Amino acid sequence: MQWNDEIIGLWPTLMMRGQIVEPSVLSHFVDIGESQASATDDSIFTNEDAAIQHLRNIISSAVQAYFQHLEVSPAPGWRLQGRLERLAYGESRGLRNAPGAYLSGIFYIQTPKDTEPLHLRSDSHPGSLTLFDPRPGFNMLSIRNDPYSNQGLMAEPEPGLFLMWPAFVNCYRHPNLSRTTQLCVCFDVLPCDGDAAGTQSAPRWEGDLLDMWSTGLIKRRLPEHDRPNQELIRIIDEMERENPNLTTDFDVDRIRDSKHAAVDWLMSHIYQSVSGYFNQIGMKHPVSWEIRSWPNINRFGDYHSPHNHPWSYLSGTYYVQVPEADIDQDSHKDLDPACISFSDPRSGMNLIRFPQGSRSSPVFTVRPVPGALLIWPSTVYHFVHPNLSERKRYSISFNIHVQWQGHNS
Repeated sequence: MQWNDEIIGLWPTLMMRGQIVEPSVLSHFVDIGESQASATDDSIFTNEDAAIQHLRNIISSAVQAYFQHLEVSPAPGWRLQGRLERLAYGESRGLRNAPGAYLSGIFYIQTPKDTEPLHLRSDSHPGSLTLFDPRPGFNMLSIRNDPYSNQGLMAEPEPGLFLMWPAFVNCYRHPNLSRTTQLCVCFDVLPCDGDAAGTQSAPRWEGDLLDMWSTGLIKRRLPEHDRPNQELIRIIDEMERENPNLTTDFDVDRIRDSKHAAVDWLMSHIYQSVSGYFNQIGMKHPVSWEIRSWPNINRFGDYHSPHNHPWSYLSGTYYVQVPEADIDQDSHKDLDPACISFSDPRSGMNLIRFPQGSRSSPVFTVRPVPGALLIWPSTVYHFVHPNLSERKRYSISFNIHVQWQGHNS
């Protein structure tokens, strides 16, 4: 892994958005909706009607582009299941996802805007669709104007609008407050044996591919770190002689309490990195924040089990000494001594299995080097692999606690 200064967007949730503009297709679907008394089954795509097959081809191109974007090769076999659905006056569709499917989507045919004059709250959006951030806990410590913590994506429907998203994402269709029925086609892309359905004849996807709700990871290697690292090792050894439980007593910020040039050097780089993070994500509301840090010493066999860091906004680790391990050539390929692995925070995503090596991998592993600085959202679970070297592994971890300026909580 190259150590360029960057913010990596991990595990984005890909959404496909397009517009079907052919008037004949829309009008034909309206005719189908008016002629069918019920639309409760999922068999609409068994119809050989030209308009339905046109929609099927568009879905096929979107599915193909989705798997290509995730670098899933070969694409898994899939089949299409869909239904014509109506929302009459006052009807909605509660919070739901599609268990067992790869993808879900909607194609809007008739989207009435003539809602009756009502005194609605500003958070009321009749007839709209909301997709919710699938990362549990990410909005619990949200900061105003932080795009990484938006709870949901709102879509204002128009005739011809096409949307498709991963099936584990929860969606909510707001009540239709028009006397005219809202008409759409809802569909799911389901796993099946064999080749991917319809991809041989599918046209090229011409719509948008939106990466939603990525999880930012700051990755830097601090310049001129050799001399400060030697001083930090000496400081940490002195601290451990005074307190053998140094690593587990992380609620006391002993590192920052020590008055040393090497500590000041590290804290200035952490401050610079966090400030850069806030600037890059467009944080406009002023916030105040503080660093709470603690040292870690991992001897042979020491590791940190999967955990996250509650009551914090960002967490991170600076690597002071990372020894190489002598590994048996016959060891398992997932043996990553002294590495750190981050787990995809999107609940349910790892239930959809794709080939390893694709962008859909549920784990992101970093092999740190001396001078490396990593910072990530505190809600993300991570695991520090065992140190399999006789030399000690030194690092300094920290949490970033934030507060809106002018707020008490």
